[in-house]
Amino acid sequence: MEKGIRTGKAATSATTVTKFKKFAVTMLAAATVAFGGLAAQPTASAMPMTCSAAMNLASIYIATGKVFLALGDYVDAVYWFGRAEGLTDAAC
Repeated sequence: MEKGIRTGKAATSATTVTKFKKFAVTMLAAATVAFGGLAAQPTASAMPMTCSAAMNLASIYIATGKVFLALGDYVDAVYWFGRAEGLTDAAC
C-alpha cells in the first residue's frame, strides 16, 4: 500500500472530523455575526442637536475645508464648507 492513501474506517473518520471542524467554524462565525447584530446599539437619536454643539462641529468642518483649500483640493473644500453651512442652518 502506498503512503498517503487512506482506506477503510480511518479515511471515513478523518473525513468526518474535517467536516465537523468546518461546520463548527461556520457556526461560530454565524453566531458571532448574529450576536453582534443584536448587541449593536442604534445610532439614531431622537434628540435634536443643540446650536452650540452644531457650531462646534461646524468649526471642525470649516477647519477640514481650510486644510483641503490649502492643499488645492477645491472640490473637497467646498464640500466641507457646505456641510458646515447646512449644519448651522439646520440646528441654529
